[in-house]
Amino acid sequence: MKKFTLLTVLAAFVAAFSFTSCNTDGDSYTPLTLEQQKSFQAAMAVGSYNNMMLLFEKKNEANVNKQIDSVAVSCRVSMYGDSTITMTNFPIAQLAEHISNKNLAEALAKEAPRTITCKYQVAPNSTSAMAYFLACPSVIELNLTYGTDNKSHKVQFAFAPNQMYYGYCTLNEPRQLGFQFYLAQLWVDGAQTSYLKNSVSGNSYVQFACRNAFKK
Repeated sequence: MKKFTLLTVLAAFVAAFSFTSCNTDGDSYTPLTLEQQKSFQAAMAVGSYNNMMLLFEKKNEANVNKQIDSVAVSCRVSMYGDSTITMTNFPIAQLAEHISNKNLAEALAKEAPRTITCKYQVAPNSTSAMAYFLACPSVIELNLTYGTDNKSHKVQFAFAPNQMYYGYCTLNEPRQLGFQFYLAQLWVDGAQTSYLKNSVSGNSYVQFACRNAFKK
């Protein structure tokens, strides 16, 4: 099985969202100290992040130029040692179209949206006005019953952050938040599978972007 590479250049969302590049133009990379991390995390946790959208790849045969969909979400940033962003209304059923195993896809398509947690870490180029960070959801684990034997299976979705572009969080009003991540691997009963097939691109990963909704 081909190994997923975080440094793969994925252009589908790059043009659509104004994230800050992780490329530091040759500057040396000095990680934030623990105290600096805690300071930025505390500032991020003060804000309320509503009017948010989660965008994700979705096949659209009627309009090949619009191969994305979106749902309304809300995010809450907190700092509990390892730091989390809680995201509501994650559309787990929408992942079904990207799964090649028909029985598993049918079972997943019946799942209701859920609240998930994302781990994040603040980047060293952050400022007093803007925190830049990398984030991705923790592993999502489901117990799904499917197949001819109607057996229960432990299904796990593993994510990875977009290391090409930092997420952002404004530390003053109006509060703005945005970050990208990928669904990178699909595991069933403790074994990695090759079931993950992007219905739009054919890749073995699915791209997501969470950000404030654009004003009309």
